[in-house]
Amino acid sequence: MHTEDGNIIRKCLEGDKSAFNYLVDKYKGSVYAHAYSRLQNFHDAEDVAQDVFINAYRKLYTLRQWDSFVSWLYSITNNLCKLRIRSQSRQPDSEFIEDQDPDIINRSSLDQYQEASMFKSINEALNSLPETHREILTLHYLGGMKILDMAVYLGLSSRTIARRLNDARSSLKKEFLAIMNTRFEKQKLSAAFTIRISEMIKGISLNPITPKALPWGASITAGIILTIMSFSHNLIPPDYAGTPVYSPLSGKSKVLESGEIPVDVIDISKKPFISSQIGSGDGGVPQKPFIQNKALSQRGIGKWTRKGDMPTRRAVASAGVAGGKIYIFGGVDKGRTLTTVEEYDPITGRWSRKANMPNIRYSLSVSEVNGKIYVIGGWRSEDGMSFTMVEEYNPETNRWTRKADMPTSRSALSTSVVNGKIYAIGGDGGDYLPAPTLSAVEEYDPLTDIWTKKADMPTTRGGLCTASVNGKIYAIGGVRA
Repeated sequence: MHTEDGNIIRKCLEGDKSAFNYLVDKYKGSVYAHAYSRLQNFHDAEDVAQDVFINAYRKLYTLRQWDSFVSWLYSITNNLCKLRIRSQSRQPDSEFIEDQDPDIINRSSLDQYQEASMFKSINEALNSLPETHREILTLHYLGGMKILDMAVYLGLSSRTIARRLNDARSSLKKEFLAIMNTRFEKQKLSAAFTIRISEMIKGISLNPITPKALPWGASITAGIILTIMSFSHNLIPPDYAGTPVYSPLSGKSKVLESGEIPVDVIDISKKPFISSQIGSGDGGVPQKPFIQNKALSQRGIGKWTRKGDMPTRRAVASAGVAGGKIYIFGGVDKGRTLTTVEEYDPITGRWSRKANMPNIRYSLSVSEVNGKIYVIGGWRSEDGMSFTMVEEYNPETNRWTRKADMPTSRSALSTSVVNGKIYAIGGDGGDYLPAPTLSAVEEYDPLTDIWTKKADMPTTRGGLCTASVNGKIYAIGGVRA
């Protein structure tokens, strides 16, 4: 079930451009204030805010977790501010250009002097505070954000936000806070900002959702089901024998696409198509499906059973298996990145809390080798960067060990194990969002703690799934940025 933001994003991807105006109105103050806390220039902050929403709309179809839209905006804003600061540092006359702003030139010299002096004092006072306190004050007074809003936007707890806001206020005089509030009130974005964004996105075409397309999670599921069904006609229930189901697969294919589901290195030349009549391969003579499926169904095999819920709600986590138990690592909940690790015992049906990961992250990947679980890569909104980090978890001792970093920084990757070695495949890389998708493949040997570069995938993609069968790894599904 999607939140309000998720439903709005769905409308946008279905072709309703006007729906995006709601998201702009909802978050423009937050993005603008966030940019100002980094740049301390209102014109630069407005320019960055405009670029944030245009980039977000342009790449909206790449957002896999629609309900994490606000944390995505935070990362985009962070990265665009970094780029703006780098650009200005290479421009020797940047201060002169800023001083010659046309709006300031048209005012009287006295007004100009008074306003410049006031904001200089405000910025000096803010700069005397820790960055976390400066950010909170700016979001609150310029962005008009409440404690809960800031908690969601920054991915922190409400208690942490309240403490930081209280500490920041205590560091400044009440009279100064009142002046800052009054000055910031005059600098807030108007309704014209939303109208401008609305006009600018009219010429931008998105990859819309159609009846044949599926959301990211469902696309991967469909890809896996399609691949498994391609492998064996035994999976076709006889009850469906009268219903034609056609496959878009060709006889052999290096890269096979069904909608947005590419599948690498799959040889299906000897596999029958899924249809109402399965050819025997000899002149297309119909061949009856195996009756064993019905017997399996009667014994309850192939049915779903509800089990005990995880203690911690989360998305974009990763799971690994060791010693017959399932371990869930990291993830994100309401924009808050987690370190949480929990163990599930299928025999007792009970969950247990384990030692937290040393570093918070989501969109990570895990693999088990010789009873130890390796947590690889991932993303942390607080940093706005993907990880090269590799950490080993030992379920027997409940302890963590830092291992050699992966050569390529990435999140939304997938890992598989062949012959005791871990293969990290694809993902999203880079220090900005939307991050470019990768084709990189790297091999990790837990015995030597050494990474080795391997042949790239034929396709670049993140959010994919991989599985190993008979010494071969199958890369399935994913998204191209």
